[in-house]
Amino acid sequence: AGYPSADLWFGFLEGMRELKSWCDLFALPVVDWATLIHTVRISLNAECPFMTLIHTEMASPRNAISTQRGVCLLDFEGACFGHALIDIAVAMIGRIEWKVSEQGYFLNHPQSDLTFAHSYRWQRETLLGEAVADEVWQKELSTVLIFIAGLAIGSACRANTKYAAVQPLAETLSEILSRLTGFLDQLDCF
Repeated sequence: AGYPSADLWFGFLEGMRELKSWCDLFALPVVDWATLIHTVRISLNAECPFMTLIHTEMASPRNAISTQRGVCLLDFEGACFGHALIDIAVAMIGRIEWKVSEQGYFLNHPQSDLTFAHSYRWQRETLLGEAVADEVWQKELSTVLIFIAGLAIGSACRANTKYAAVQPLAETLSEILSRLTGFLDQLDCF
């Protein structure tokens, strides 16, 4: 099966619906939601130079070990065919996970920044000879970051109705959105 599954796509749509309702509530200027969602869907499902085997769980230190030579991935049970930048975006935005010791959910991310994404791009171009134009790179990375942020927002809102949170929902959502908007500002794509 490819990525995203129907369940993950629903989670993204749920997150975007929550985000849109907050933007409407506070009269914040927003983009055309239908166009944005369509752009994300096309990017994730298009035949593009980024389609490959992906790990899907790079936010957890249990699944990725960072060394001086690069990132070593462990535990490929969630691996599937999908957009290569999903793994990069998960490491940059994070994902909602369960914390057994505190019996609550939390936003797990390794604090990766754009340097991580640019390192991946450099390795892809240098080692594989697969160069991508700047505008394509920025659009693809931005689109996948939006998908992962929407998915994290949807997961946090869904988890909030069932489970305790390690930190308040507002703090989790603020962290997701500040990471996303910071990256999008740097990429200057949307």
